[in-house]
Amino acid sequence: MLSGEIKEYFLTIFLSLITIFDLISYVLYILLIIFLIKKLYKKENETLSGFHTLIVFNAILDILFITEEYISYRIPQFGIFSNFYQNIFSNILISGICYIYSLCHVNFIFLSGITITFNRYYAIKYPMKYKYFWRGWKLLILMIWPSFIVIPFFIKYYSVSVQYVKDYTGRQSVIVLDSNSNNAIWQFTSCIHCISLAINGILTIFLIRLLKINLKDTTFQNKSFKVDLLMTKYAIIYFLLFGFVVIVEIPMTIASNLEYFEIANDLLTLTVLCQSSVVFFPLYGLFILSKEIRVNFFEFIDSTKVFNFIIPKFCVVEQNRALRRNTILQSHKAIK
Repeated sequence: MLSGEIKEYFLTIFLSLITIFDLISYVLYILLIIFLIKKLYKKENETLSGFHTLIVFNAILDILFITEEYISYRIPQFGIFSNFYQNIFSNILISGICYIYSLCHVNFIFLSGITITFNRYYAIKYPMKYKYFWRGWKLLILMIWPSFIVIPFFIKYYSVSVQYVKDYTGRQSVIVLDSNSNNAIWQFTSCIHCISLAINGILTIFLIRLLKINLKDTTFQNKSFKVDLLMTKYAIIYFLLFGFVVIVEIPMTIASNLEYFEIANDLLTLTVLCQSSVVFFPLYGLFILSKEIRVNFFEFIDSTKVFNFIIPKFCVVEQNRALRRNTILQSHKAIK
């Protein structure tokens, strides 16, 4: 009993910290979408327009996903509203739809990761052709092609029956009642993730080799190439995050199939961290890797005024640095 209480206490702290992180990230992510759409509308950087379009498209889907996750999964993990989830929500069709939609979204993001890596490879390999290839109907197909795989999966399993169950720690997990369907669903999901990771890994190796070749050639050392280099780092880290998800998912699937449900539930809870990392990486990845985007985004937030209360102190620091830098540049121009 004591170990169960300790575990429940630890889970509450863990889930609470993730929730706080998600709430802040959720607001910032919506602002990032608006910011990037504004950049795309003004056509400020055509060399990154295709990449930014991919980010915006996936970001909108991520916002929908994380909203659904809190309704159907994150809140039950806290062990609250037990009667609603176990006796009401489990008995309506939307519960199965939410469960399958969640898996479809994760599958979509894994497959879309291939497109992001390919985007960076194409930008460096064919810089002159990039802005002509990554636009129009070609860009549309490259954005939505994963849906041709996940939609049939959704149609087949959206009506699956699920049930919310509470374990000894008080957390509620959702399970598929039919064991055969459950095994088929997770086997398909694991296969999609492993295949996506393998293809993405091969593309990443090609991308790194291409970068090494171009880094030796001083003719490539221009501003555009430096931007491509930063966004390539973004794609590589994104790939590593997918690897982290697979590392958690495979033992979880094995434990579930072997009916070690306590271990499977623990790993399922850990997927909360995996999901938040993958969903919000585009936000923090762009901030950390691109100083230009970081500074411009904070200036954009400051211009909205109404959102000033959520700007962290480091945002103000970045703005002050940008202001000092502009002042110095203007003074140098005045001297000349």
